[in-house]
Amino acid sequence: MTVWLLILGLGMGLAGAPHAHGITAESCAAIAAKVPITVIVDPFGYQAGEKLADTARARGDQVIFVLSRSDLPPFLTASFRPGDSPVIVHSGNPEATWRAITEAATKMGGQAHTILPGTESGVMVADDLNEVARLPGNGTALSSERRDKILMHRRLEEMNLSFARSATIRRDADLITFFAQAESTGIKKWVIKPRASAGTDRVFVVETLEKAKQALGEILGGKDAFGATDHAAVIQEFLSGTEYIFDTVSTVQNVNGKRTVRHLAVGAWRYVRRPSPVAGRTEIIDEVQWVPYDELPKGLAEYGFKVLNAMGVERGPAHLEIMDTPRGPVLVEIGARLPGGLPLIAAEAAGPEFSQLELALDSYTHPEKIMALIAKHGGGYPTRKTATILFLSVDKAGQRLSPTIQGDLVRRQYPTLSSVRIFGKAEGELPVTTDVTNALLRAHLAGTPEAVARDARNLRIKHQNGGFYAP
Repeated sequence: MTVWLLILGLGMGLAGAPHAHGITAESCAAIAAKVPITVIVDPFGYQAGEKLADTARARGDQVIFVLSRSDLPPFLTASFRPGDSPVIVHSGNPEATWRAITEAATKMGGQAHTILPGTESGVMVADDLNEVARLPGNGTALSSERRDKILMHRRLEEMNLSFARSATIRRDADLITFFAQAESTGIKKWVIKPRASAGTDRVFVVETLEKAKQALGEILGGKDAFGATDHAAVIQEFLSGTEYIFDTVSTVQNVNGKRTVRHLAVGAWRYVRRPSPVAGRTEIIDEVQWVPYDELPKGLAEYGFKVLNAMGVERGPAHLEIMDTPRGPVLVEIGARLPGGLPLIAAEAAGPEFSQLELALDSYTHPEKIMALIAKHGGGYPTRKTATILFLSVDKAGQRLSPTIQGDLVRRQYPTLSSVRIFGKAEGELPVTTDVTNALLRAHLAGTPEAVARDARNLRIKHQNGGFYAP
């Protein structure tokens, strides 16, 4: 039976002093005798975050779930299946929430040793909880810089790393001032997007003040992918080039009293995009292609590791989006968490020892495993198979999902099909695709280059012929 612990608005007094729950040398022996517990904040995230609990359980851990808010959107929570694990709703007070975690852990006969997020909405809460509990984590000093797109690039500038020119926009008057000042930069194309969101949610490319005002109207007052209201937007220079995903795991090495943060790349991907059917919107992701480590653009991996250092990422997974521009690699954004379904297929492409799900947990409890991989592979990853991720879109209004779509995607028809996520709902008309959250489906393929190309081509042909839509 699921244990639901709702802590809405508990006071500071319930938690006691933050240090009371920290792991000290004196308590190590007692902790070792208890059931190990992994705490996951918002265990969602398009398959990767959803499977994090299964990964922890397979390693012998019990699991406690924390929800970062009581009003998380169905987009995130629809597939949440807590089973018998306790579920705690964050009160907004980290001390109170940590007290609830320790009480739940005591009832389970266990001790929480790791707190990490399952998706972006849980990152800052996980940072807060780790700091209160004195557990290993990334700290809170740079939590906002790892989330807020303005602070993110300001931090890069401070650290003398390539960054994108950005500004916060809250009203039309801000845009008027910005465009007047931007004339001297020579930049003609800009991107406007929510200040703290994810994916390609309401991302607009503009070249004029009037178009920028229209885009701002679409953002302000709206809800981001995690259900939070947007009170500000960011305008950022349009970065020309090819965009890459660079996924990593970080940990801390202590040798002879010297503390060193080390990073391991676990996979990289190249975006293939096409124009959006909606005028003014950023391009739609059409395909995401696996890139072997030794085929990454010059300097991209080194730049990515420097970004991790600048953002204070010391433990756990990270997901960087980096544009390879004429002036070199430039960060688009970073998330100190697992990406969507990428770790599942990356583990097939690079090999099982490079599972970002497993290594995310190892980064807290078994750093020596990550150190061994860094020593063996020089901070990179091998490639055993090629891989690709297809995003099939709904390109016109009035379409409905085929009732036989699941059967149409069986493995025997597409041998390299590793997994698939269908975004379209069975009932009602499907919205025209404007970003990754309302695509028709996402298919993961892994195998030989020839086999992957064949299955990708056959999936596209079936899609183009209406095979995934109701007649």
